[in-house]
Amino acid sequence: MTASQNKTSFQIKTLLSKGNGHVHFAGVCGVGMAGLAFLLKARGFKVSGCDLVPGRMSEWLRERGVKFVAGHDPKHIRKDVDWVIRSAAVPLDGPEITCARKAGLPVFSRGMVLPELIKSFTSVAVGGTHGKTTTSTFITQLLKSAERQPSWCIGGEAVALGGVAGFRGRSEIGRSKCFQGEDVVVVEADESDGTLELYAPDIAVVTNIEFDHMEHFDSVTAFENCFRSFIKGARQKTIYCADDCRAASLCRGLKKTLSYGLDKTASIRGVDLTQLVESSSFTVLCDGCKLGRISLPVPGIHNILNALAATAVGLELGLTFEHIRSGLAGVTLPRRRFERIAEKDGITVISDYAHHPSEIKALVQTASKLKHSRLVAVFQPHRYTRTLALGPAFPAAFKDIDELVLVPVYEASEKPLKGGSIWDLYGHFRRQKTANMMKVSVATSLEQAWMYFRTMLRRNDLFLIIGAGDVEKIAGWAREEIAECRSSVAKALEDRLPVADLRNRLMKSGNLSSKLNHGARVRLNEMMAGKTTMGVGGPADVFINTDSLMDLRTVLMWTHENKIPLTLLGGGSNVVISDLGIRGVAVRLSGGDFGGITIDKNIVVAGSGVSNAKLLKWLDDHALAGLEFLEGIPGTVGGAVRMNAGAWGHEISKYISWIHCLNKDGSECTLRGISAGFAYRDCKALRDRILIEVGFKVSPDSVKSIRQRRMGIVRRRAWMKGLRSAGSIFKNPSGDFAGKLIERSGLKGAGVGGASISKKHANVIITQPGACASDVLALINKIREDVIARTGICLDTEVKFLE
Repeated sequence: MTASQNKTSFQIKTLLSKGNGHVHFAGVCGVGMAGLAFLLKARGFKVSGCDLVPGRMSEWLRERGVKFVAGHDPKHIRKDVDWVIRSAAVPLDGPEITCARKAGLPVFSRGMVLPELIKSFTSVAVGGTHGKTTTSTFITQLLKSAERQPSWCIGGEAVALGGVAGFRGRSEIGRSKCFQGEDVVVVEADESDGTLELYAPDIAVVTNIEFDHMEHFDSVTAFENCFRSFIKGARQKTIYCADDCRAASLCRGLKKTLSYGLDKTASIRGVDLTQLVESSSFTVLCDGCKLGRISLPVPGIHNILNALAATAVGLELGLTFEHIRSGLAGVTLPRRRFERIAEKDGITVISDYAHHPSEIKALVQTASKLKHSRLVAVFQPHRYTRTLALGPAFPAAFKDIDELVLVPVYEASEKPLKGGSIWDLYGHFRRQKTANMMKVSVATSLEQAWMYFRTMLRRNDLFLIIGAGDVEKIAGWAREEIAECRSSVAKALEDRLPVADLRNRLMKSGNLSSKLNHGARVRLNEMMAGKTTMGVGGPADVFINTDSLMDLRTVLMWTHENKIPLTLLGGGSNVVISDLGIRGVAVRLSGGDFGGITIDKNIVVAGSGVSNAKLLKWLDDHALAGLEFLEGIPGTVGGAVRMNAGAWGHEISKYISWIHCLNKDGSECTLRGISAGFAYRDCKALRDRILIEVGFKVSPDSVKSIRQRRMGIVRRRAWMKGLRSAGSIFKNPSGDFAGKLIERSGLKGAGVGGASISKKHANVIITQPGACASDVLALINKIREDVIARTGICLDTEVKFLE
């Protein structure tokens, strides 16, 4: 250790030796912090803690006498506080930390204190990139089964252990070279912040060494050096996995080492493996001699390796093989390690903490052995640094997944990093062949992802919830809706949106029933891609195409009363619909009450469902001018007014006299053009209203002049004919043009999947057959990032996003 580390170690040792005093934990609800808080409480210290949001651990701590308060406040550092322990999630300038330092109180990280605390025990510290939580849990359960009364502090919850930490020893126990009869503590030694090198356990276990935690380590060498120090610090023995090349490279040839694994070089070796859907078994050899066969109640090669590590530790601690065999026969996995959340109506939901490509690969391989018709998953990457560094390795890890939904990166206190976003990860999937073997899309939130899955899961589906962040919220929602509330997830849509009831209500509306039967068309799970000019997007839960104002009013009133989301779709020319579709009811107005054009006292009245092309032809036929700038702009009058469409120096708001619309509760209102709140590509008054018809102020002109202006625009827009696009993607920033900024950023022709930036006009994205909405959204994100990096200007989108 460095001189600074030695000084810190001495400070902590002195404080621990007192056996009393008040310790405050800032960020106490993390599993690692909660475990340490419990151990110090058990040692006789007064312990208090706070966290920004009460987590699962807050109640567990309260039950064990640890005082907890929500939020961060300097008042938490009371006069009797002697020292403070900080979570890595709490910044150094946090209120409690700042207050403590001003008061001259020592502040330590969790990773500094735990290595010093375990020196009072015979200690087993388990380190490694993967598997350390499960291995620590197996070892602890094994020792408990053998009645060795271990203490533990593990970074995961195991029902069999009763919590993340336990204390069975006495605080005054001294050290001894003899294991037999001594109190043993098992801890998970975290490498993420480099404090792994501070441990000096009796037994160090190294499960594997694969580069990770790029937020702390700037190179593979630095990462390996941290493990090298951990291995060197072991007092009695280093137990390592012979199957892992880096662990073997660092440990082979050293004294006081013991290897385990499936490799022929392993001293404690597993052979004759049997892998079943729910369990596994193997024979254990010790230096070539058969010890016996072990049966595990959990599946997976990785868990066999974890069990072999526990076997090696058990033997080193003097347990008989019968104790080991018996103990491992009853082990359970920690929470969120292949955790079965729900099983009902043939649907199985499994939640797993995997967040590194190697962990995900092991998870998918294990899951694929379970009976299923489709294997679907949601994945939340953990940290921008990891997503950036390991992005190309993720797609292959999901081999055998039929459909994958990616959700935004769990930042874990990191700031966004170029190349490390969810859109960058999605780009890796689209560039690699693996993406062609599965459907991959992006959700903008956990809520959107779950609302999609709850409508698409069906019998015999296996649903994996993957990630180390708050993606576990989806597991909670799945448990509530599948295991506890619903008789069938397949009925989720009907439970939430009873379309039959809506149809019945419409049918009971007297003479409206005939219009419903022949006019309004109600469809479930209707694909929306063909209803947009970009040709991308998923299904709407319910799609209603109507030409009746009465139908529309009834639908509005029903969705308003039942709090059902309602989305109005015009010509689909200025929207990007999510690949996951539109939740609730989507409505398109066409023809009938919404398709007429008339003139009244020099005001041209057009229905919201009238296409821009039809309106221009009608004006042309009647020698009325003013709206020629709409030539070539696809879509309908309703959409054009809603977005305040414009081109060639004109905006449609200039020509509007009044707007007749419906509020979302079905009531009518009329807006005067000047009071509608028009802005650049926006109309505030129509954000929560539906336009029915609009009155335009136009002026007479010769047909020849009108047609000349229109043809001039047609020639200028000729290059766009036949292209699948939504027109301009971004609004022009003040004093500049979005297209020029994009072009100056060198992005013309750039693409993601089936979406690309036009080489003719950089503010236009074109899609090809096979493109999806996530391609478009990923490309939009890339444009934004590159433009702001080059110019400092953040572009706002003109297109609307529907989900």
